[in-house]
Amino acid sequence: MRRERKVARRTAFRLFATEPIRPQTRTAHPGGSVVDLKDIRVLVVDDHENMRRILAALLRAFGFHEIRECADGAQALAAVPVFRPDIIVTDFAMPHLDGISFAGEVRAMKDVGLAHAPILMVTGHAHMKQVMAARDAGVNEFLAKPVNGRTLAERITRMIQHERASAQGNVS
Repeated sequence: MRRERKVARRTAFRLFATEPIRPQTRTAHPGGSVVDLKDIRVLVVDDHENMRRILAALLRAFGFHEIRECADGAQALAAVPVFRPDIIVTDFAMPHLDGISFAGEVRAMKDVGLAHAPILMVTGHAHMKQVMAARDAGVNEFLAKPVNGRTLAERITRMIQHERASAQGNVS
């Protein structure tokens, strides 16, 4: 996969993968069943547009088709009941409603299906205090930036295969 995109007049970002990160659109689920990734809805929440685009591009490369992007936790909280994500990927520090508060609000939803959606926190704030706060808010997995495509794929796969993984000890 090779993508290049002009962000401003003189800046560009490039996303390279020398080999396919996830060549199949399916992943094994406990009990031997197979999950088709194209049918899984993913909500990406980050206040930095470039980061949202990078995450969405990686998720599409993995085989996800239904991806919605939101610029902050407040916008995402409004989108959750309508989009009904199966997986949520969120940043930690955002304006209006941060990732910890957003995760807590999702976990407090009365709709059990939404309240138990796996949450992956992708952030530059990887101190143990933030990891513990994320875990306490109900975050399933925690991934430190900069994002590595292979590690992102591993975290997503782990969330699909396990209902609730503790964020503690899952920092990369």
